[in-house]
Amino acid sequence: MKSKELKEVGYLYLIQIVNFVLPIFLMTYLVKILGLDGYGKLSFYQICSLLMIFIVDFGFNQSSAQKFAVSDARDRDKIFNNTQSIKFFISIFIIIFTVFFLSFDFIVFSDIDKNILLISSLTTLGTVLSSAWLYQAIGKNSALALITVFFRLISFFLIIFTVKVKDDLMYCIWVQFFSSILIGFFSLYYLIKKKITAIDYKLFDLSYSFLLVKDSYHIFLASSITLGFTYLNPLFVKYFFGDAFLGLYSIADKISSTLKMVFGPFIQAFYSKFCTLANQHKYWESIKLSSKIITFFLVVSFIGFLLNIWIGNSIYNLFFSHVEELIKLLNIMILSQAIVGVAMVLVNLNIIPLGRAFVLKRFYLIGLFFHFTYLYFLISNYGVYGIALSVFLTELILVFLFALYLFFYFKRNKYL
Repeated sequence: MKSKELKEVGYLYLIQIVNFVLPIFLMTYLVKILGLDGYGKLSFYQICSLLMIFIVDFGFNQSSAQKFAVSDARDRDKIFNNTQSIKFFISIFIIIFTVFFLSFDFIVFSDIDKNILLISSLTTLGTVLSSAWLYQAIGKNSALALITVFFRLISFFLIIFTVKVKDDLMYCIWVQFFSSILIGFFSLYYLIKKKITAIDYKLFDLSYSFLLVKDSYHIFLASSITLGFTYLNPLFVKYFFGDAFLGLYSIADKISSTLKMVFGPFIQAFYSKFCTLANQHKYWESIKLSSKIITFFLVVSFIGFLLNIWIGNSIYNLFFSHVEELIKLLNIMILSQAIVGVAMVLVNLNIIPLGRAFVLKRFYLIGLFFHFTYLYFLISNYGVYGIALSVFLTELILVFLFALYLFFYFKRNKYL
């Protein structure tokens, strides 16, 4: 690992520590103030926002980032302006569709849930502004992370000092919404000030935009299939078990997701390097580096699993109720995160940089098929644990398929 990547990883880990501490403290405080039901509603906002942001991203976080990373200076502004224009149009469409959908009561929602859905649609404007895909392309995720941490600190203290009763739920959601918008504005300002890119909508070209959409289509389609066993799971919890169980599930998910904070910096910092290695056909170097990262991810996950068993009960009792259920959920989720870490390396650092993203949708369809064959059975027999178990089994199947594909790809090209 070169010093440039290690330095970037170091900055990202420092920021990730802050990103770990703030949400955990905020979670323990809000569960106490809002209760499990209220925290479940807040989680509903966060989940809906993620789903809508996922649609706006449309796979550009990988495809446009890869294209930008290997392009020369004269093409980069064109890639940026066309990608941002497409994302903006998608965001506006989502907002209009959400207003239309809620106006005609196709599905009966409470007034609070309607407001949450509307704010979630507006949150997509923040992700358009932030241009996270471009930070990934230039290997400057730490700069974006610093901006994010700054405004999250402001929202953290604002919530801690002003949210005092259960009825402050919607106020809390608005604070998080405006934080995301401010992050977007200042992220874009940084890119322009540093002359990394420039806004020039004269560069918008409809035919070129269609080419960008075509490049990202396979990634988006493949990733959208994964919604059935990722982002939609908390919605299944809300539907089958209610807001209180969604609150409990979200607590477990947030704690286990701290492993992603370990995985994320490596994936972000090394993405551009793996794109370059793939472009230069240095596959054996990619394989060796991937093995090192996977080994590190598995060791960290195993340590997390043991800590949850040994000291989880003592720690969680200080902040939460239903500790026994929480530990059981976490045992399953930590194992799932370990498998997800391996999948991130195989997909984000190998399959996508190799330009083989089009195969992902086939594997995800297989995974989705298996997921729904046992999901209802596991829910019926194990309740909320059944949803977590179904995710673990599906991720395990997918990792096996990814590894098998890469093995035969490298063997066919005589790199093994």
